[in-house]
Amino acid sequence: MTTLTTSFKYSTEHQRDKKFLILLTLILVMGILTTLSGYYLSKKVLNREKLKIFQQDAEKIQQLIEERMLAHVNTLRSIQSLWNSQNQPVTNQQFSQFLNSLNIFYDYPGISSIGFAKRVDDKLLTTYIEPLEGRENTLGFDHAADPTRKLSFDRARDTGEIISSSPFTLITTNRPGFFLIAPIYQTGETPRSLIERQKQLSGFIAMVFRETELFRAIFGRQNLLPDIDFAIYNQESLLFDSDPGFDPTANPQLLQTKKYVTIGQSPWTIIISAKPSFSLTAAEENLPRTMLIVGLTLGGLSGLVILSFYRRHLTTWH
Repeated sequence: MTTLTTSFKYSTEHQRDKKFLILLTLILVMGILTTLSGYYLSKKVLNREKLKIFQQDAEKIQQLIEERMLAHVNTLRSIQSLWNSQNQPVTNQQFSQFLNSLNIFYDYPGISSIGFAKRVDDKLLTTYIEPLEGRENTLGFDHAADPTRKLSFDRARDTGEIISSSPFTLITTNRPGFFLIAPIYQTGETPRSLIERQKQLSGFIAMVFRETELFRAIFGRQNLLPDIDFAIYNQESLLFDSDPGFDPTANPQLLQTKKYVTIGQSPWTIIISAKPSFSLTAAEENLPRTMLIVGLTLGGLSGLVILSFYRRHLTTWH
C-alpha cells in the first residue's frame, strides 16, 4: 500500500512538472509572437506617420506656391483694371506710378519686372517696363518674332485669361525665365468670341520671372525642406527643380506624390519626392528594431531558463 501511494505521489509530481514546462513553453512562444507582432505593427505605424508628415510637407509646398501665385495673378488683374478704366491709353508715367503704389517689387521679391507689350500690326512691342534700369534693351523688343513667346501670347489672347508661359530665354540675362501674361482688349473687357478677341487685342501685361528667383523667394535661399525634392512643371516644361542633382526615378521605393495648382488658366504640376534622408527622429526610427531586439533577448533568456528546468526535469524523473 505504501509503495502504491509513493508511486502515485511521484506520478502526480511528474505530471505537475511536465504541465509547468508546457505552460512556460507556451508563454515563451506567445512572448515571441507578441514581439514579432509588435515589431511589424510599430513598423506599420512608423511608416504611416512618415507618410502623414510627407503629405503635410507636400501640402505646404502646394499652399506656398498657390498663395504666392494667386497674389501675382491678382496684381495682373488690378493692372488690367487700370487699363480698362481709362478712356485713353495708359501713359508710361501712369503705369509707373500705379506699380509704385502697389509696392509690388518690395512686398513680393522674385518678380524681375512688369511690362506692357503693345500690339502694332502683327508685332508685340515692349512699350513700358518697370523697373527700367538695366532693361533698356527690352524696349521695342518684338515678342511675336520669337515662336516660343508668340505661342504663349497667342494662348492668352485667345482664351482671354491670365496664363503662365513656357520657359524661354530672357533677353536681359540670356538665361531662362517665364512670364505671367494678361491680355488687354480695346473694349475694356474680354470679348465673348474668339474672332473678336483676336481682332480687338491691344496688347499684354507681362510679369517677368528670372530663372529660379521666384521660387527661391517663396521657399527661401536656404531650403526649408532639405529632405524633400520637388519639381514644378507647366504642362511638359520644367519651371523649377529644388534639387537638380537628385533623381527620384533612381529611388522608386521612396515616397512620392503629385500636387496641382492652377495659375490663372495654366495648370502646374508639382512632383514631390522624399529623399533617402527623409526620416523621423532617431529614437522613432529605431523603436521597432529596439522592440525586436529587447523582445527576442528576453525570449532567449526565458528559453534558457526553460531549458534548465527541462534538464532538471529529465534528471529528476528519468
